[in-house]
Amino acid sequence: MVSENLFLLHAVGLGFFLSFLYDCFRIFRRLIPHGLFWISLEDSFFWLGVAIVGFRFLHGEGNGTLRWFAVLGAAVGIFLYGRLISALYLKLAVKLLAPIKVFLKRILTGIWKLLKMLGKGVMRHVRSIFKRKEHKGASRIFKQKKSGGEQAEPSEAQEGILPKEAGK
Repeated sequence: MVSENLFLLHAVGLGFFLSFLYDCFRIFRRLIPHGLFWISLEDSFFWLGVAIVGFRFLHGEGNGTLRWFAVLGAAVGIFLYGRLISALYLKLAVKLLAPIKVFLKRILTGIWKLLKMLGKGVMRHVRSIFKRKEHKGASRIFKQKKSGGEQAEPSEAQEGILPKEAGK
C-alpha cells in the first residue's frame, strides 16, 4: 500500500512537472511570437516527449502494467498546477524577462541592419565588377556595322588580342 501511495505521489509530481515545462513553452511564445507552423511543431515535439516520459514512468514504476490511478494522479497534478501556480508563474516570468527581450531585440535589430548594409555594399561591388567586364568584352573588339548587323573583321591593331587560328 505504501508503494502505491508513493507511486500516486510521483504521478502527481509528474503532472506538475509537465505543466511547468509547457508553461516554459508558453513564456517562450509570448517573448518571441511566431506562427502557427512553429507552434504546431513545438507542440508535436512536446507531446511526443510527454508520451515517452509517461511511458517510461508507467513502465518503470508500475512494473509494466497500466495503473489508471497513476494517470488520474498526473491529471490531478496538472489541474493543481494550473489552478495554483500557472497564472502567477506566467505573469512573473514574462514581466521579469520583458527587459531582456527588449535588450535582445535591440541587439538583433542592430546586427540585422549591419548585415543588410554589408550585403548591399557587397552587391554594389559585385555589380560594378560585372559592369567593368562588360565594357572590356567583345563589344570593343568587334564593332557592328550600322546596316546589316554583321560583325566586322578585327582591325590590325586589335588582331594581336585575338587568338590566332592554327590553320593560317
